[in-house]
Amino acid sequence: VIRNGSVWLANGHAGQIVQLDMNGKVLGITGGQGKGEGQYGEAHFLALTANNDILVADTLNWRVTKLVKR
Repeated sequence: VIRNGSVWLANGHAGQIVQLDMNGKVLGITGGQGKGEGQYGEAHFLALTANNDILVADTLNWRVTKLVKR
């Protein structure tokens, strides 16, 4: 998923969402393995909403969470 010049990808088995610049430099990492708030069991799919929020499908925890644009 691309938002505001950044590439966002899911590192599924690590339970992380990674933000990269267009050159591949890591700008930030969110999440981590788990079931708590801000954690993902297996974050595998990302989607971008009309409001530029990112939806994360966590297939292990059976939920979808929203990363809100700041």
